[in-house]
Order: sequence, then structure tokens, then C-alpha cells
Amino acid sequence: MPVVVPFNPLADSLEEGINQSRMLCVKATRPGVPEAEIRQRCAGVIAFLAHLEHDVRFIPANMRTLLGGLLRKMTDMQPNEARFPRTIVEAAGRVHAKYLASNWGTPVAAAAAQVVAVQTPTRGGGSRGRPRGSSQAGPGGGSRAGGAQTHQIETAPRLPAPDHEIWGVNGSMHGVYIKPAVNGSNTYALDPRYETEKREAKVFGHNGLVPGAWWPLQLLALFHGAHGTSMGGICGNAEEGAYSILISGKSKYHELDSDEGNIVLYSADSSTDNSNAKNITHISDRTKSLQKSKQNGRPVRVLRSAGGTGHTGFYTPKAGIRYDGLYRVIDDPIRMNSKGGLFIQFKLERLPNQTSLDVLRQIPNLHQRRQERSFRAGY
Repeated sequence: MPVVVPFNPLADSLEEGINQSRMLCVKATRPGVPEAEIRQRCAGVIAFLAHLEHDVRFIPANMRTLLGGLLRKMTDMQPNEARFPRTIVEAAGRVHAKYLASNWGTPVAAAAAQVVAVQTPTRGGGSRGRPRGSSQAGPGGGSRAGGAQTHQIETAPRLPAPDHEIWGVNGSMHGVYIKPAVNGSNTYALDPRYETEKREAKVFGHNGLVPGAWWPLQLLALFHGAHGTSMGGICGNAEEGAYSILISGKSKYHELDSDEGNIVLYSADSSTDNSNAKNITHISDRTKSLQKSKQNGRPVRVLRSAGGTGHTGFYTPKAGIRYDGLYRVIDDPIRMNSKGGLFIQFKLERLPNQTSLDVLRQIPNLHQRRQERSFRAGY
């Protein structure tokens, strides 16, 4: 049975979550797939849908049809607690409703509305609803009997006061706000009042940042232009190269990666999945962006996040995310993982004449760490 690693919002991308969800839709209806594998795949999809639901992100135009079609398909799946549980069916419906209401996570629309899905059973009972206004029909072209209608309730977000010590314009959380989730937990979104302050992250070099810049959340690294995604470790494109990477202390690749400070070994995405000893079966655009950086020599911003242990933990911050300066991709050898499969591993070297990592390791300082512990209390 293949080992299925659940979706990790700190390390995995939107594309990875979509791929995991598509695989579950296929495997759940295929005879002979072990239930243990199905359970692992369900866990990954549940984590992916929970992240989309509670941390609304911008969905690029070229991904909307793919994601929307997948969510509709999952909403239409026949619930089977052993192979495709009702919790996934219902979560897919809620996520689809939320993203339609927020114009696929467009910053102003997403921050201006807190969308809550309320299930109203129709005649015949059941809870397999479709977002109101969806033209997706069941078999035969008609709407499915016994489903549910999803109503969207919009409320204005409660934004922090500009003079708040932590959440205000001079605080470490400036640029985001708390977005309460349906389940009572806190999630975070970009504050629409400061949309014009958000710095574009798809820029090579320091991008106006100084090594040692620190933020409590990855979303704030996006706001300040350090890293162009609120989830995932690589920001870049295959044509120009990688703008930045995040060395995550909680990455599923920690057994493959190595962080010696000035020298980093950074594995391509899906490196743990391949079991083919002769070929690398999938090379994503994110991986291609690092290959391009090796070719053109453009520097890559490197950020480190908390949580590392062992050979990846010495330089990771004790809390939050820290910008550690510019590196250059100097090699991309082919390695073999524990399954005997091939993968690409990138070797990055830190550029000279930057603040020493021994100095940066002291960041966050005591005051910043106290703020990191306090921000969850809200405003």
C-alpha cells in the first residue's frame, strides 16, 4: 500500500491539495483499493478542505475552473463512511459556496464578507446541498432530490483598532485581521484597509527587506512581500525562476532536507511520494522554478519557520517566520528516497556580505516572542 502523507498547509501547495482530492475521488470508487489507504487519503482531503474553508486565499483564474469542478464533483459524490465520508461531501459544498461568494478569494471581496453556510433541508431530507446559484445538475440534468440549499449570510468583519499594540499599524500583526470560523476557531485574512500597502512578492532580490525581518504568521510574510504564498514552500515560475522558498520546521520533507545555515539541501515537492527508481514521475512548476534559478543564477530569498528539529532545526526561529537573506541555487542532483524512488534535491548557498546567521538566530527576541504568544488572544 502506498504511504499517503496528509495535506500540510505549511508545506503543500494548492496544486498538491487538488491532486490529493482528485486521487481520492478516483480511488474511493475503485474496487480493491485497501481501506487503510482510503482512510489516509480522506485525512489529507479533510485537512485540505479545512484549510480552504478557514483561511480563504486568492485562487488564480487558471485554477478556478479546475478547483470549482472538483468541489462540485465532491459535493455530488455518494457518501460512504468507509470510503468517502459525508464530512468531505458537506465540507466541499461549504468551501465552494464560500469561494463563489468571495469571488475566488479576491482580497477585497474575501475580507469584506464572512460567509457562513447554513444548511436548510428540503423535502426528502439529506444534506448533500449545492451552492445556491450553481448550474451543476445531477444525473439526467435535473437538480438532485433530497438535497439541501446553501444560503450565504454575510457580515462585516471586525477589524483591529489602528492603535492596537499588536494588531495596530505599528504592531507585528499589522496587515491582517481575525476571521472567526464556523467551528469557533480563529483564522486570519488580509485587512482590506491596507490593501495598497501589500508589497508584491514576485520580485527578485531583497525586495526592500532586511535579513532578520520577522513575522508571527506566513500570511504576514506574504503581506510584506517576502514570500508570495500563504501556503506552500516555493514561490516562483518556470520561466523566470524562484523568488523565495520557505524552510518549514514542520515540513514533511525534513528527513530528506538538510539545513547547515549557509548551505541548504532543499528537496523538490512530492519528493517523498515517488517510488520509481528509474524516473521522476512528476516535476511541478515550482520545482522547475528552482531549476531555472540554477540556470540563470538569480538569487532566491530564504525564509525559515519555527518547529524544526534535528538536522533542520538549528537555524529555524523559536516562533513565527524569519527572513534570512539571499541564497543562490548551485546544484540540483538526483537523489533516492526511502521508497527507492528518485527525486530532485537543490543545493543553495548563502550569498556573502549579509548579516551573520549567528546573529539572526537571536530573532525573534523576547519581546517578539511575547507578541507571538499574545496575538492569538485577539483584539
